[in-house]
Amino acid sequence: LYNEEAKTSALRHILPEAKIRINGTDFFLGGLYIEDPPSPTGQKFSGQHAYLNRTGLKNRLKTHNNSWRYAEHWVGGAEASLDWAPGRRHSPGGASEWPAKGIRLSVRFVPPQSTLDGSENSYLDELNVTVVYELYDAAPAMSKWVEISPLLGSTDHRFMIENLTTEILA
Repeated sequence: LYNEEAKTSALRHILPEAKIRINGTDFFLGGLYIEDPPSPTGQKFSGQHAYLNRTGLKNRLKTHNNSWRYAEHWVGGAEASLDWAPGRRHSPGGASEWPAKGIRLSVRFVPPQSTLDGSENSYLDELNVTVVYELYDAAPAMSKWVEISPLLGSTDHRFMIENLTTEILA
């Protein structure tokens, strides 16, 4: 958000892309967050979830210890998520396109460095975790999901996905 008149910009609050619990441990995907100044009421969080002025923000940005880090991303067209033919079951025929036109962003994350150093969570380096977004042309809609799978050739499958939060709202 940029205010042309005042020559200032604001940024929406920063939170991780998702949260996942694997074998009883919570992890954040892209665990960047804003460290809030201490509150006079003693509360840990001051509640500033609206738009933020970027001035001084750099010194307040922190990462959670259990944060998966950005590895790579790729962009492509939206893909069909299910087998559907326009014109079936009273849906609009001929004029509808499937899959819907749009754009897809896939962002792959790697485990926290602490899990790659031989700790009890070293199995995490054999997981492939990707957050996928799709935006559609001519529709105010977005899809977001998390794909989790063992890496090709991995032999260690000692993990259980216990919880997944795909949207952490401010």
